[in-house]
Amino acid sequence: MPATTAKVFVKDEEEQPCLDEYDEETFSHKTELENRLLPFAHYVSFHENLTWDDRRKLVKRFLLYCKRFDLSFDILFLAVHCVDCFLSRKKTGDHLGVLGAVAFVSAVRYLGDRDFSLSILDLHPPYGIFYKTRDLRDIQAQLLETLDHCLGMPSPFYFLSRLATLHRPQIGISNLAEYLAASTVLHEDFIGFRPSQIAAASFFLSQCLLKTFKSEVDRSNFVWSDQHRRISGYERRDIQQLSTLLFYNIRQKGVTESLDVLTNNLGTYQDVAATIERAKRARIGFSVLRVESYDS
Repeated sequence: MPATTAKVFVKDEEEQPCLDEYDEETFSHKTELENRLLPFAHYVSFHENLTWDDRRKLVKRFLLYCKRFDLSFDILFLAVHCVDCFLSRKKTGDHLGVLGAVAFVSAVRYLGDRDFSLSILDLHPPYGIFYKTRDLRDIQAQLLETLDHCLGMPSPFYFLSRLATLHRPQIGISNLAEYLAASTVLHEDFIGFRPSQIAAASFFLSQCLLKTFKSEVDRSNFVWSDQHRRISGYERRDIQQLSTLLFYNIRQKGVTESLDVLTNNLGTYQDVAATIERAKRARIGFSVLRVESYDS
């Protein structure tokens, strides 16, 4: 039976977002998955020899893999999620590196192009040499068991694509929102948030920044309208705290290096670099996330 058109979100029929019944079923399924598969935000406290810095180094290594093999950010998110979920339930001792390698290869096999094959032997460091084949298979089996054999955790980009239907002519909003969402994978502060939350907060903050800098956003529109609420599933008050954390994240002095790694390794976000740099320098205050600019 053909899909029927979902509820109208905008007045102009020509700008009606392409969200049909199938999209809404997919959305419901993905929100159920993210709730079920969310890792524990403070898992490092369970580990004697693991620090958040160890995780940051691993994620940066994943970024280098993505650049080397020209892989999507969805693969990076899934690989990091696999590691976070495993460490939320089990200890690795001194084997975080090989766990990460196995998780990354598993993510590529699940989300990557069928014509592309990646082996743990292709990665650096060469864990395929340091570990026996049966040990690698055992690690993979433990990883899948910990994840309940489910690698379906959605990335924020799926939820951003839904919001983007409201602003198709304004590409800059989506590009900046993608960058903000991508930056969260580098830092442990965002582990406890659902991908849909990260997407909504990133989109909201993107609009705030572009409105402040008098960019392409129509300043007559509400930053978070009923259409945004219906498509994202979040009220404005649900994402205010996370949007503030995102804003602090891009301005924090100690985070700048990590964001530079993100921009330099994935050229997709070079076009938003100027906006991010301006956000770092400008004196901008958020009063209940109502943007107030003091930038002269």
